Amino acid sequence: LGYLNVLLLVLPYLLVVGAFQFFAFTLLGFDFHNLKEAQENVTTFQHLIISVFGLVGSVAIIYLFRIKLDEKSFMSLGLSIKKRGREIILGLSIGILVMVFLLAILLTLGFTEIVDFILI
Repeated sequence: LGYLNVLLLVLPYLLVVGAFQFFAFTLLGFDFHNLKEAQENVTTFQHLIISVFGLVGSVAIIYLFRIKLDEKSFMSLGLSIKKRGREIILGLSIGILVMVFLLAILLTLGFTEIVDFILI
């Protein structure tokens, strides 16, 4: 039964998230007639805006399906952070270690280089 819910979620998820991101592209003034050029000139800030709109769409559709289809609370997905301090610190630490390790590999193999470093 769980896999059926996933199948019921996929199409609405793609449509809603796509609509939210389309709205972000429109809000940012993208020219849909020349999409290839628009994609090549996207700034980091514009990527952030588009991603935030995608995240809002994702949360909205998951919230809707969790409340209406599963008839459970949104927090029952395990999003509570009460008594999770140790797990949060462990997860952040592992994430940072993985990124540093992969950066070290890329630097060692010559696939990337650090051009400038600004500490804010």
